[in-house]
Amino acid sequence: AGYFSINDQGVFVRINDVAASWLGLERQEILGRKRPVDFLDAEGIALFRQDFIHFLRQGRTEGLELNLQGHTRDYRRVSMSATAVYDSAGRFVMSRSVMHDITEIHRARQAIERLNAEQETMLDNDIVGIAKVVNRKMVWHNRAMERIFGYGVDELSDKSTRLLFPNEAAFLAAGKLMYPILRTSARYRADMEL
Repeated sequence: AGYFSINDQGVFVRINDVAASWLGLERQEILGRKRPVDFLDAEGIALFRQDFIHFLRQGRTEGLELNLQGHTRDYRRVSMSATAVYDSAGRFVMSRSVMHDITEIHRARQAIERLNAEQETMLDNDIVGIAKVVNRKMVWHNRAMERIFGYGVDELSDKSTRLLFPNEAAFLAAGKLMYPILRTSARYRADMEL
């Protein structure tokens, strides 16, 4: 982990070797001269400045995620937490801050978000209607189900699958076919004519 302290102006006053190496500078080039915002992207600068105001008032911040870019242009995602150190009169002296490199965790989260978005796109395609059914009640469905069966947005939510059949006889017949199969294999596929 990278450890550092900053004063009330946001200037580094202490830093350990790990944090200095992440910034790509020697301690003497950092202490009293540089601020965390000197190593952040535009989004991180705005986030850090907003959080720093809160930190000075509250004396604590936790899990602030930022993109840190060292002097050598090395990029890493960090999670930063800090507590305030006060003097005997209650005045802010400096932060006691720690950074953890969460670059790999961040990349994994982004990959999962991309996969979820792709899966959502696939499940919400306009060609195949898909529904999750529990006790013959639709607990989830994609937009194609609504379009194919002629229903509006969320009109199928929490409704009986009876709505998908032309009549009661077809509904009951489908139940007789599918439930013995579902009890043994948990999968049932069928084509329906509308």
